[in-house]
Amino acid sequence: FEGTIDEVIAKDILEHVPVADWTETLHTWVECLKPGGTIFVQVPDPAAVFAQYVAGNIDEYTMNRVVYGECTTELDKHYQLISRERLEATMRDMGLEILESYNLHVCAIVVGKKPS
Repeated sequence: FEGTIDEVIAKDILEHVPVADWTETLHTWVECLKPGGTIFVQVPDPAAVFAQYVAGNIDEYTMNRVVYGECTTELDKHYQLISRERLEATMRDMGLEILESYNLHVCAIVVGKKPS
């Protein structure tokens, strides 16, 4: 699929990838993009999660679910949380232009564009 896809949307996926593999996974998605293609990545952001908890906007159960995942199966656990800043820097290091980078509730959202 290298260079054949216009857009990748990865919502709440990377936190389920083992720590040693997440950048390789992201790189694979970027390689699939056509020149000028975009990638939308959403992950739980540790700063946002804990800020929402401290502010009283989420309860302890919700915070734990966001941090650790549902943990109902081996595939539904979170190996890590990825900060917006780390995700953005990693995407830049992969040659992407960052179009948007923001937090939404407990998530980091970063949108990148592959150079034409």
